[in-house]
Amino acid sequence: MAGPSWFRLTNLLLALMGMCAVSVSAAGQSPDGRPGQQKPLNEKLGINPWEIQSFLSDIPGYVGTNVGSIRIDLPWQKVEPRPGVFSWQELDMLVDAAQANRMNVLITLRAISAWGTKVAANPKDPYHGASLPLDMSSWDTFVSAMAARYQGRNVAYEIENEPNSKFWSGTRDDYLTLLKASFTAIARSDPAARVLSAALACHTAFTYPDAATTEKKNRDFDVWQNAILATHAFNTIGVHDYYFPDSAVNGWTFATYLTHVQELARAAGCEKCPIWITETGYVSRPQKAGTRVDQGSPQSQARWAAQAFRQAFDHGVERVYWLFLKDHPNTGYFASMGLIDAAGTPRPALSVVAQ
Repeated sequence: MAGPSWFRLTNLLLALMGMCAVSVSAAGQSPDGRPGQQKPLNEKLGINPWEIQSFLSDIPGYVGTNVGSIRIDLPWQKVEPRPGVFSWQELDMLVDAAQANRMNVLITLRAISAWGTKVAANPKDPYHGASLPLDMSSWDTFVSAMAARYQGRNVAYEIENEPNSKFWSGTRDDYLTLLKASFTAIARSDPAARVLSAALACHTAFTYPDAATTEKKNRDFDVWQNAILATHAFNTIGVHDYYFPDSAVNGWTFATYLTHVQELARAAGCEKCPIWITETGYVSRPQKAGTRVDQGSPQSQARWAAQAFRQAFDHGVERVYWLFLKDHPNTGYFASMGLIDAAGTPRPALSVVAQ
């Protein structure tokens, strides 16, 4: 049986082959059919491969969406598996492949480590439970090195993912400490880099049982968002907005939720900060969410996507990232949000994104 090193080498070679094939084909024809010129990408739209290998294993699929950016989730231990031992190869390949295909990269930095964080990483669940580093100087070294390595290569950074949820196991003050330290480290190594505050979890995937619960959850959201905004330790505001553009869930529509975040930003003196919606998406089949059932279908998914994009850009949002290229069966409410179904068949929403 071939060893792990052989499999890693094989995966790297396959990814490199994909990079070459895609970058050549992308350069082959302009929108008016002339050879040798590239089709312009939509820099206002991005997509979430989530994992590095998801992108490297399907570069043509992501390039085919015509989006101008990808967002990946990066646990600390992925690059620094042991103290002071850095492994950049896989991330380098992703940045190289994205750049070869004229795509920007948004890295969501996750304080997840088997050795370096207050709560040790769970090997069975490598994406939940991030926590404050035990030694902030070690985190600073990692973040500074990354920002210096990718300076000038259209790489942006988002500091954590939904820290008001199970993705984060520390306190709110812990998160604010991480945000401020990360912003300082990145600005020192790459002053021009975009640094996003973490997008908070919006509560689309379930239904609040009563008005009192709704009020409490919304108040908790405001406490988190106001605390983040008060740090000014970012130059771009991250938002997750899964609310529907044509009907309210838990008191919010896509547009009213976005407006609320903008009002909070204005009150905090951050009205000039750009907003990136780093996750949005809609179900493509009927999906239960608490006591309600969201009547998703491929057609309604495409309609909601078009409406949400229009509302986002009408509100001045700078960039919007769709959640999944392909369905992710083990993600609960979000499983059917792919632009392509589990059998590989494109849904109408793919055309909305690609246009």
